Amino acid sequence: MRVNEETLRKAGFTDSDLNKIRNNVDSYGGTLAEAILGLANRFRVVLWIYFALFAVFLWTLFTHDRLYCLSVGIGLFITMLIVAFIQPPISLIP
Repeated sequence: MRVNEETLRKAGFTDSDLNKIRNNVDSYGGTLAEAILGLANRFRVVLWIYFALFAVFLWTLFTHDRLYCLSVGIGLFITMLIVAFIQPPISLIP
């Protein structure tokens, strides 16, 4: 797939997002396609971490008592917030 600014705009990137990506490419080198691939890989890693945490929570639900499940759920939720915080911001509102 060919990556250019027009296709990124059609995919939902804002001008502000594109400026941040351009500044990153200008500062650290590389191409726009490499920067987008890097963002996509980071997003995939976050999804895998979320699925793993969800699997741990399901395992906890089926093998432990309710109080333990509640504390594990709170801990996993906090972990998910931390993981989301260390990632680049994702605009949920178009």
